[in-house]
Amino acid sequence: MEQMDEILQQGIITLTAARKHAASDGTDGIADGQIKTLEGQLGEAGLKNNEQQAAVQKAAGLTQQQNEKMADSTAAIKRIREAAKGEYGEENKALMKEFHVGDAVTHSVKKLTTELTYLQGVAQTHNVDLAKHGIRDVEIQGLGALASSLSGIDAEQEIAKKQQKAKTSERDAAMKALRRTIARVRHSAKSIFADDPTVLAEFELIGRAKGAKQPPPTPPPTQTK
Repeated sequence: MEQMDEILQQGIITLTAARKHAASDGTDGIADGQIKTLEGQLGEAGLKNNEQQAAVQKAAGLTQQQNEKMADSTAAIKRIREAAKGEYGEENKALMKEFHVGDAVTHSVKKLTTELTYLQGVAQTHNVDLAKHGIRDVEIQGLGALASSLSGIDAEQEIAKKQQKAKTSERDAAMKALRRTIARVRHSAKSIFADDPTVLAEFELIGRAKGAKQPPPTPPPTQTK
């Protein structure tokens, strides 16, 4: 689909020209019904576009928070394992296995939360020994807090991703309807003002270079009675 700003810009241009050349008593022009439809769809498309962008930003923010928590979780797991190696030595295979030393720290929310919860229990059992290597009880308890926080952010992110998908569908539908109405209004203009190139240019039906860069969208002028 075209860039959203481009569709909105074309809607504004078309609405501005349609209002200026609206039909009136004894004068041919763009029908009032077409103008009202274009006004409504332009407003709806702008609203849906803003909602979709907000949904994208929310999902991105939660993804960043999740990545930060995953990095904190990975660091916490590695720190506990390093303390275990320092206390018991890597030759103590039984304890190394208990602390999962040598196992990869997978970049997965489910596996990280599981490992954090497991390691909290193991570290609590060996808290006296681990304290010799800078691991305090508050840090051990923090493993559980990290697991809870990571799970919570992950759940929020999944909801946000679904909302983003829904808002994108709503925006695309609104933009599709707007494009169709723009086309219909311009077809009407081609018919009504076929012999007036100046008016056709206002609808951007002639005199516009293909692919020419357009300025950012500006609100349409308020209709006066």
